[in-house]
Amino acid sequence: MSSSSDRRKLRVVFGRNPPDAFANCPIFPTLDVILQCPFPGWTIEVLKMITDILKWDIEPIVTSSPVGGLDWGSMTKNGSWTGVLGYLQNGTADAVALLYQKTDLRNDYFEFSYPVTNVQPVFVVRKKRETLGSVLWNAFKPFTYEVFWHVVQLQLDEKSDDMLFYTLAGNIVLFVFALLQAGILIDLYKGMLLTSLITSSGSDPFANADEMIKLIASKKYHLTTNYLGNWYFDDLENSDQAHFVKLRAATSSNPVVTASSVSAALDLVDTGKYIYPIQQDSLAMQMSKERCNYVYVSEGMPQVSSFFVFSKNFSGMADFNRQTIMSQVFVQRTFNKYFTDGFKLGNIPKCDTSEEEQSEAPKPLELDSVIGVFTIGAIGLGASIVVFIVEIYHYWHMRVLARRARMRDPWNVRHLARIAQLHFTTSEQYNDIDVMRLIDVLPTSPPPIPPPSSSSFPSMEQ
Repeated sequence: MSSSSDRRKLRVVFGRNPPDAFANCPIFPTLDVILQCPFPGWTIEVLKMITDILKWDIEPIVTSSPVGGLDWGSMTKNGSWTGVLGYLQNGTADAVALLYQKTDLRNDYFEFSYPVTNVQPVFVVRKKRETLGSVLWNAFKPFTYEVFWHVVQLQLDEKSDDMLFYTLAGNIVLFVFALLQAGILIDLYKGMLLTSLITSSGSDPFANADEMIKLIASKKYHLTTNYLGNWYFDDLENSDQAHFVKLRAATSSNPVVTASSVSAALDLVDTGKYIYPIQQDSLAMQMSKERCNYVYVSEGMPQVSSFFVFSKNFSGMADFNRQTIMSQVFVQRTFNKYFTDGFKLGNIPKCDTSEEEQSEAPKPLELDSVIGVFTIGAIGLGASIVVFIVEIYHYWHMRVLARRARMRDPWNVRHLARIAQLHFTTSEQYNDIDVMRLIDVLPTSPPPIPPPSSSSFPSMEQ
C-alpha cells in the first residue's frame, strides 16, 4: 500500500459558483458530503470521486470572486489569460473544479478531459406581455404578414360582381368581411391540421433560435451576457456554423450588452427587452429559477459537452480520462441529484400565477383562439358605421351648399318667377309648397330664349 507521500498532488482552482461549488458550507471548499454540507457542489463531488479512485490528493486554490462574479477566464490582446484559466496558464494550478465547453482557442492553450456530461443551452427571456395588438394578431399566427395579406386578397377576389359599393363605408364592410373569412380559414387550418405543433406559447416571445435572430436583427431584443469568454460567444465570433453566422450578422448592428454579473444580466432580462444565453448546469440557470415570469427556449440549439480543463500537457490526462469513462454511472447519478431531483439553489418565490394564466396560448379549437378575428370584425363594422354617418352628413351638406349657390345665381331669377307663377295659379296653400324641392327639379341652366315670331310685330306693309 502506497504512503500518502507517494500520492499525486493535484492543484485545483475552486470558485464560489453554484452548482459547481457551493459557498454555504462551513468550510469552502468542502470536498466530501457531510451532514452539515449535503450539497458541496456538482463538479466537486465528481472530481473528488475520480481523484479518490486515482489516489490523487486535491490541493485547493480558492479564488476571491463572490458568487455570481466569477471570472471564468478569457484571453487578452497580449496572449495571456485572465481569471480562473489564468491560474492554469501561469502554472499556479493543474486543474479547475468547473466544467468548460471546448473551443478552438481554448484547445490551443489547455487540455480537456473526456466529456463528463452533455448539457442543453437555453435562451432565458421574460414572458411576453399581452397587448391589444398581440391579441388581435394571435388569430393569424404563426403566418407572416405576406401570407396573411395573400389570403385576404384571395377573399377579396372571390367577391361577386354584384358586390360593388360606391361608398367608403361599403368598401370597409367588404374588407372587414374578407378579414373575417381569412382569419377563420387560417385558424381552422391551424387548429384542425397543425393543432399546436407549429404554434409557440402565447407567452413566448420566440419559438426557436431562428426567430430569436430575427428579433435581434430588427432590434426588438438585445443579447446580453456577464461573460463574453463563454463558449457561445467565442463561437459567435469565430464559428462558421449557420446559427452563429446569422447571429453574427444580426449583432453587427445590435451589439451584445455585457453585464457586470449574473444578477445584473437577469435584471436586464426583467426589463423584457433582453435575451440571456445560458445552459442547464450554470449558476445563471439556478438563479433564474428564483425569479418569476421567465421562459426558456432551447429549440434550434444542440446539446454541448462539458469537460474538466487542465494545464497544457498535463501528464495525468490518460488516467483521468479512463476513470471518467468508468465513472459515468456515478456522474449521471450526481447530475440527477443536483438538476433533476427537485434540488433548489435558493428559495423559489411564489410567483403570481394570474399573469401566467392570462398569457397562456389559447388552445387551437377554443373560442379564445379566434377572439382576435371577431374583435377585428367588430372594430371594422363600427368604423364602417361611423364612416357611413359621416358620408350621409357630407352629401347632405353638399346638397345644401348647392341649393344656396343656385339661389344666389342671377340666372335663377327666371326660376323664382316660375315659382311665383306656380304660387299664384295653384289652389294649394303656400305652406304646402316645398320651394327647395322645386329648385332641385328646375334645370341648372336657363332655357334658351326663343326668337320673336313674326306675328308678334305689326307688318311694315300696314
